[in-house]
Amino acid sequence: MCYPDYTGGEEYRAKVVGTLAAELLNSGCRGILQDGLDSVFSEIINSDIETDITRYDYDEDKPAIEYVLGNSTSPAQLVIPSGSYNENGCYQLDDVFVDSLPRWFAME
Repeated sequence: MCYPDYTGGEEYRAKVVGTLAAELLNSGCRGILQDGLDSVFSEIINSDIETDITRYDYDEDKPAIEYVLGNSTSPAQLVIPSGSYNENGCYQLDDVFVDSLPRWFAME
């Protein structure tokens, strides 16, 4: 993930990491998560993972989770940010990408 010599630079590295992460999420959604949502929640809550999600939160959000899992084979989608490096060497998102965020998060 941190291989410094990708010929496409940071944007290509982000695409590789994003593709892997999206496919891991989607394969989990098609498998254990869809088939055992309650047991996955119980395992997480009873593990050493620190979370502020309560049983009430889960019960409230469960119908939405089931809807997404039941109506999409690929709920995780790869979105590559666009932008450029500024004079300080930091990657700065361009206005086109920032303006598209509401669409990606279904806020339109």
